[in-house]
Order: sequence, then C-alpha cells, then structure tokens
Amino acid sequence: MKLFIFRLLAFSCCWAVFLAGNYLYNLSNIKSEEIFENPQPSLIFMGDSHIMTGINPNLFEHATNMGYHGEPLYITQLKAQKVQEKSIGENRRFVIGIGPQNLSDFNEEKLLKDKYAKKIWDTYYPLLLPPAPLFKKYDLKYDKRSYLKGMVRNMCLYPRNKHDRWKGHFEARAYALETANLQKTIQRHFYNSRGELRDVSQAAIRALDTLCYARKANNIIFVILPVHPAYKEQIPQPFIDSFQKITQKHKKQGIPILDYLEYPLPDSAFYDYDHLNQEGARIFARVLNADLKQLFQQ
Repeated sequence: MKLFIFRLLAFSCCWAVFLAGNYLYNLSNIKSEEIFENPQPSLIFMGDSHIMTGINPNLFEHATNMGYHGEPLYITQLKAQKVQEKSIGENRRFVIGIGPQNLSDFNEEKLLKDKYAKKIWDTYYPLLLPPAPLFKKYDLKYDKRSYLKGMVRNMCLYPRNKHDRWKGHFEARAYALETANLQKTIQRHFYNSRGELRDVSQAAIRALDTLCYARKANNIIFVILPVHPAYKEQIPQPFIDSFQKITQKHKKQGIPILDYLEYPLPDSAFYDYDHLNQEGARIFARVLNADLKQLFQQ
C-alpha cells in the first residue's frame, strides 16, 4: 500500500512538473512573440466576421486584417489594447468594425455556452490568462470550469512555439447567398431560444467607450460594413435605435464613424445576408480606401 501511495505521489509530482514546465514555456513565448512580421502595418482592421470577410488588406496600403469570426467587442478592445502596448512610438490607425449585431447580449452569453466558450478559450487564451481582468472589468459571467479546462488545454499539455490564432485574418469567401438562411441568422443575433428579443449588451457599450477613451492622436475609426437590404430590414428596431444613439454619442466625442450599412451593392457581392464575399470586398475596398484617404488628409 505504501509503495502504491509513493508511486502515485511520484507520478503526480512528475505530472505537475510537466504541466508547469509547459505553462512557463508557453507563457515565455507569448510574452516574447511579435504581433506583426515585417513590413509593419500602419492600418489595422479589427472586428468580427464582417471585418474578416469584408476587408481584404491587400487592397489597402500597409494594412492587416485582425478580424475573427464571432469576436465580441470586449475581445476586440483587448486586442487593440495589446497592439497599442506593443506599438509605443509607432503611428498606427485602428479601423474597428461595428454593427447592430455587436450590441446583442448573445456575445456575453457565448462565455456560458460550451459550444462558443471553447472556441473563445482556444482562440484568445493568450489574452485571457489568469487572473483575466477582462471578466471583472466588463462584469462578464463565464463558465469557470470551461475556462480552466481551456487554459490547461492550451497552456499546459504541450509546448507551442506560436500562439497567434487570436490575431485573426482575412477570409475570402465565394457567393453563397442563395443557400443562406436569413431567419436563422436574425434569430441567432437578436433573439434568444424562447423567441424573445435579446437585451443590449452593456459589456459591448463599455468596450466601445474604452476604445474611445484610450485613443491616441485620433487613431480610432469605426466602420459599419454593408449588409444585404433583407437583413437590414429585419434588424429589430430597439437595436437600430440603440446603435444610432451610441454612434451619435461617439461622433460628438470626435470619433470618425464611416457608415456603409445601407451602401448599395448587388446580390453577387454577398457571401450571405450579412457578410461580403471576395468580390464584395473588392468593390467595397475602392469606396473605403477613398474615404479613409480623405479622412487622413483632414
């Protein structure tokens, strides 16, 4: 019996050392990892999948796309903060994608549903390492067991040389509007499982406020990407009203807001009802490029 206990303790100690060693190795790599490779971008696009599919950085000068599928605004704010901290003395502009769907508390609920939470931990773990002040800052409820499993899974089980999934990317998509399910998308964005209208996310509002307060030399720009008219028509009015109220507030604070929500584009420019496809991104780049150049000259 004593031999069994000794072997069990020895195994446990070896396992603990293994986990701790991997954690420290990965932590060291995260702290030393450069965010951008040369040439360094001066124009950084951030946001959810609207940015990810709608902005081709190759069509802009010295640009990169850090958009990611389903990214909540509180995560975008955290990403922008990390980039700014690593960019002291450098002239960078952040173009942040926003839209009515970003105000849905569905983005807070993701932290409580394992289907979505697992993806968040596996993508953004370098930004959410313990003690993860983000949760307290935005008063976010989250599944603590799922969070702990995510940290162990990504930081302790094996050594990694790269921890860059959180940086996002541009994803070129083809036309798929004919097979898109508009009602399912509207339901997911704005209604809960009981069919009730969702609340406006207070965390999203605070994230936008934080982005605005932390700006340096007018380096924050909000952009509202085009959606299909059929999607726009079914956005619940309370979300339209809240979104307009919030954007008006930030306009008065001097934040440039480029609004293309109802910009006319052909059906062939859309992947589905709320995302541009590769051709749509190409068309939209001409418009946005011209407006950004005009804005930067002011």
